[in-house]
Amino acid sequence: MIGRRKSIPRRVRLLIAELGLIIALVATSYVTHRQTALLAHAAPGPTVLPELLGAPTPSGPTPTPGRAVAVPVTGGALINPMRFSYEPDWYAPGVQKFLDGQPGPLKNLRVTIGDREHSFAEFLISQTSLYSLNPKVVLTLLEMQSHIISSATPSSDQTDWAMGYHGENEHWRGTVPQARWAMRELRRAVRDYAAPPDLVYADGSHSPVPGGLDVPQYALTRVLAATVNPADLPARLNGGPDSFVGTYTRLFGNGSAPPTDWPAPAA
Repeated sequence: MIGRRKSIPRRVRLLIAELGLIIALVATSYVTHRQTALLAHAAPGPTVLPELLGAPTPSGPTPTPGRAVAVPVTGGALINPMRFSYEPDWYAPGVQKFLDGQPGPLKNLRVTIGDREHSFAEFLISQTSLYSLNPKVVLTLLEMQSHIISSATPSSDQTDWAMGYHGENEHWRGTVPQARWAMRELRRAVRDYAAPPDLVYADGSHSPVPGGLDVPQYALTRVLAATVNPADLPARLNGGPDSFVGTYTRLFGNGSAPPTDWPAPAA
């Protein structure tokens, strides 16, 4: 007679089942932890952008867009360097007296700055003093470009584009904005003289700056280039009665001669 197999008590079976469950949980946790560690070890590190590493930026001049043209041929001196940046004893009353003797409307033009209204003469002196420019240079540019000093009844085109500059999406429209633009560009040219960028013309073309220019020549060449096509630039500088030299001479006398009657520098 075959003996009866002894059955395992229910309590023991429960303990065995619980022990197996614990072993399975521990094994699963270990495998998961191991896989996570392996993945973390194999994953690439975070990408660091070059600018955060202080990567060097490209050096050298920025290429000028547009069509490249030949270097313009410029004439001799346009204005004595001393006269370009200074005119002794010519302040707002002197400018106003000059404008009062001219047919044009600048003598009556009012300029609002902040909550105050100023004459054009006061505006001109304040800005040319700020930029270290001779106000006669700015008046010469206004007259040669639009005849706004000699025209008693200038057209809206003459007053809107008094410096002849239509660039930057015609942002500088108006007599006062046009004057601001020219003074700003003259000052920037003085700043950039040691390493000048290409001249940029009204048609979007560009050319290298001619060699051998002094500061006034470069500054005036840069400003006038932005208002004309390349072929017209030499005549605008020194090519007749409507050039810069011709207009300055008509309004104020010979500007290229060194001053001889200026006050002596303070000791």
